Amino acid sequence: MQAPSTTLNKAALTPATQTAVQPQQTQQAQAQAPAPAPKPEAAQAGFAEQDGFEAPATQQATAQRAADLYQAPATLQAPPAPEPATFDPTFQPLGAYEPPTWVLDQKGGGGGGLTQTPATFDPTFQPLGAYEPPPWALEPKGGGGGLVQQTPTLGTIGTPHFDKMAVARHELLKDPTFIQDVKLGTLTKDPVMMAKLKYVGSLAAAEADPSKPLDPNDPTVGMSPAEQKKYDALPPEEKARYDELHRQACETAPAAQSVQALRNLLTNGEFGKYLEVEQAVQNDPQAQANLQKLLFEGKLDERSEYSGRTTLDYIHELATGKPAAETGQGVDRKQLLSGLLQDLAHPDTIDQGEGNNDCAGTAAAIGMAEADPAEYARIITTLAEKGEVHLTPWWAQLRGEPDVVLRFKGPPTGDRPLTQELFAKPWVDAAASGASAAAEDTGKSSNPWLHRLNQFLANLKGLNGAEFAYGLNMGSGDGWQPAYMPPVGDSERAQAEADATKLLQGATKEKPVYALIDGHWVTVTGMKNGRVEYLDGNGHKKTMSMDKFMGKLNTVVFQNGEVPESMDNPADGGRGGNGSSNGSLEGGGSRQ
Repeated sequence: MQAPSTTLNKAALTPATQTAVQPQQTQQAQAQAPAPAPKPEAAQAGFAEQDGFEAPATQQATAQRAADLYQAPATLQAPPAPEPATFDPTFQPLGAYEPPTWVLDQKGGGGGGLTQTPATFDPTFQPLGAYEPPPWALEPKGGGGGLVQQTPTLGTIGTPHFDKMAVARHELLKDPTFIQDVKLGTLTKDPVMMAKLKYVGSLAAAEADPSKPLDPNDPTVGMSPAEQKKYDALPPEEKARYDELHRQACETAPAAQSVQALRNLLTNGEFGKYLEVEQAVQNDPQAQANLQKLLFEGKLDERSEYSGRTTLDYIHELATGKPAAETGQGVDRKQLLSGLLQDLAHPDTIDQGEGNNDCAGTAAAIGMAEADPAEYARIITTLAEKGEVHLTPWWAQLRGEPDVVLRFKGPPTGDRPLTQELFAKPWVDAAASGASAAAEDTGKSSNPWLHRLNQFLANLKGLNGAEFAYGLNMGSGDGWQPAYMPPVGDSERAQAEADATKLLQGATKEKPVYALIDGHWVTVTGMKNGRVEYLDGNGHKKTMSMDKFMGKLNTVVFQNGEVPESMDNPADGGRGGNGSSNGSLEGGGSRQ
C-alpha cells in the first residue's frame, strides 16, 4: 500500500501565446535546418472518469499538447530551424533526454513529417528539466490551432489553478513506453522513464529555498511572481489570515519549509479549502493544532498515488460534506475529522483499541499515515462516505495486480477508535482473503478448505507474515516480504538472529519494518544505543533491548531486499492479533 513512495486533477486551461526555448543545437545542424512550418491545427482531448481516475477518453490530437515535452526518437526528428534569439544558457535537460519542441504536421494532404513550430522568445518559459512546465493549452478556434498562453480557468474537474503535477503525470501515464515498462516489470531498469517519474514526484514536494529572505511582518518578501499574484488576489479577510499564518510559519522550524508549504496553498489554489477546514474545527483546539502542524510540515500538499488529489482535498471533503452531522455510512463527521487529523499529525498515537485481533491493520495504518498521508485520508474519507474504497490504481492493474476493495458497513459500533474501525478491520479482511486467493493463483494452494481455515485463523488470531506482507503490497505497494525466525536450538538460529538484526537496523520512521513479537504486530522505527524503537499500536512509543526483542521475535516483514536463507521457512511463522493474552500462535521463533 505504501509507494516506495494516482484520478488525475485535470486543469482546464484556456489558451494564450506560447514561447518555447529551443534545445541547444550544433552549428552544423543549425546551418542545415529548413524553414519553420506553420503550426498544426489542434483538438482538445476528451476525458472519461472511472472509479475516481481520469483517463483520456479519445486519442490525443497529433499536434503537441503543452506538456508534451519529451524527446521524439532521433530517427523521426527533422533538423531544427536556427533560432539564435531563443537560446537559453540556463536550460538544463533532464537526465538522458531533452524536452523537444516538435509537433506533427499533417496539413496539405497529411504529409506527416515532423516540423518545428514557430515560436517567439518568452523569458518566462521553463522547459521540463530542472524547471516547471508553463500552463499551455491548445486553442482549437479560428481555423488554426496553436499553443497560446493565458490565465487558466476552472475545469470540469479540479481546482481553478494550473496543476503542474497533474499535467506532468498525465503526460507520463500516456507514454506507451512507460505503460510497457509497467506491464513487463522493467520500469526500474529504464533510466529515461525513471527520470521522468522522479520529476513528477518532485512536483509534489515543497521547494523551500533557504537563500530567500523571510520577513515575519511581510509575507511577500521572497515570493515568486506566481505566489505574489495569488497573494495579491486574496480577499482582505483571507489575506489577513494568511499574514497571521505566515508569522507563525516563520516561527516554526524549519522556517523556510513552513513558509514554502504555506505558499504552496496559494499556488495550488487550496488556501480557501484550508480556511474552510479551519472553520469546521474552530471549536476543537487539538484539531486546529493538528491541522496547522500538517500545513507547516507540507503534508497537506502531498498527493494520493491512486487519485492525484491532495491530503487537504480529502480532509476538506470530509469537513464540508453533507449532511453536516454524519457521513453516508452514519459516521459522526466532526468526530471522524478530529480523529483523522490526529492520526495524520501524530501517527504514533494511532490506537488499535481493545478486544480485537487487528493489530496488523493498525500497524499498516501507522505506516501509511506517516509515509502516504493523502492515501490514508482518501481511504478513511471514502469508506466513511461510500462504504467501500478501491486501492489498486489502473497502472498497477496493468501489470496484473488485482483490484483490491476495502469495505465498511456503518454505522460504527464504537468498540474501538473510529478511524481504526473504518481502516483496520477492512484492511485485515482484504489482506487475509487476498493472500489466500494469491496462493491459489500461483499454484501454492488449491484447497478451498485451507482458504476457509486461513480466514478463520485471521479473524481469530490475526494475520501471519505472508498475509501481512500481501496487505502491504495491496494497491500500489510493492516489495514487502516476510522473514521467519527458526526455533531456539535450530542450527540456523544464530545466523537468523544476526540477519534479523540487520533487517531491524534498516528501519526508519518514514520506512518502518514490521515485527511480530509475542503474538503482536508492532512498527519498528529504528535502533538507538542497542535498543529497538517501535510503536506498539496502542498509541505508545516504546524501546526494548535488542537481546530481549530478539527473544520475543517471530516474524519480520520488510520492504525491498532478499529474504535471508536462515529465515525463509514459513512453517516457523506465527500469527499476530492483540498479543499473547489473546492466545497467539507464536510459532517456533520466540524464546523466553
